[in-house]
Amino acid sequence: MKDGTLSASSTEAITGAQLYKTNTRFDEANMQLAKYLGGGAEYKDGVWTGPTFNIVQFNFGGKGGGPEDKEYKSVASAFDGVNEGLKNLNNRLDDVKNQVEQTKDDTIKWDENKGAYDASRKNKDGKMESTTITGVKDGDVSEGSTEAVNGGQLWDTNQRVDKLENEFDKFQNETNQKAEGAVQYDKDKDGKKTNKVTLVGGDASAPVVIDNVGDGKVEKDSKEAINGGQLYEKMAIVLDDSKKYTDEKVQEAKDYTDMKFESLNYNIEGVKKEARQAAAIGLAAANLRYEDAPGALSVAFSSGSWHSQSAIAFGAGYTSESGDIRSNFSVTTAGGHWGIGAGISVRLK
Repeated sequence: MKDGTLSASSTEAITGAQLYKTNTRFDEANMQLAKYLGGGAEYKDGVWTGPTFNIVQFNFGGKGGGPEDKEYKSVASAFDGVNEGLKNLNNRLDDVKNQVEQTKDDTIKWDENKGAYDASRKNKDGKMESTTITGVKDGDVSEGSTEAVNGGQLWDTNQRVDKLENEFDKFQNETNQKAEGAVQYDKDKDGKKTNKVTLVGGDASAPVVIDNVGDGKVEKDSKEAINGGQLYEKMAIVLDDSKKYTDEKVQEAKDYTDMKFESLNYNIEGVKKEARQAAAIGLAAANLRYEDAPGALSVAFSSGSWHSQSAIAFGAGYTSESGDIRSNFSVTTAGGHWGIGAGISVRLK
């Protein structure tokens, strides 16, 4: 017998083996899906039990922080594969439905060429057309069954498929809502997960702020994230050290400069003192007076003072008998230093 029409009100005959195969594939797909999902997911006697996943959540803030289990009632990473499986199942059911609808038997007869019973009949134009078999009782749906089944039986199967599809749509919506606020790894051009995470908030063009970050390890080779408080503390230490280093170097430069200025000032004071002593010596030497009379030998003594510095000078002078030549010799002292001087003058006319 050929396949009958599949619809909500159909009573056309289809083979039990077809319906059993469909139901078997349907049940196997559901059980395989439950096994794939894990987390307690189960499909039994036409009833679907959703999975329960225990996800470890970490709490880094405050005392008592640590991992804690949290239950979720949705699937994210496996949903695309499940959805693709449902899509293939629906496509298969549509193919069966289309094949059944194309067969409209009028009478059931054996066709040697076809090697099967043919229920087609001629229409008013004389062309062969398919017919419909109605009033078919529900057949046995089991492995090896050759009893005819009707569209109502297959429609019930479709209803179960629709119910399962609706449950997965619900899972998908819940998963998408949770995934929208979750941190996800970037994927490469092949769709595989990479080691890069790009954070995208409400405004995709604006940067994202991560708050409530625990203190990470600040040491060599550490790959843990650190927070603003840690950075502020480390910057304060660096600034304090830099200020201390700067103050020490500035103080060293100041001490060195002060030492050089003191040395320069001491040298300047020494030069000023010697200059004042020289002025006092000049005054003392300038006031030595000798006898100008021919043949006279005389001595002289004088002193001088300039800006708190004093000097004394004494010397001897001689005038020749003719009065044409006069010579003198002097000694001066100031500040513990001694100096000598001598001179001679000749009258030419």
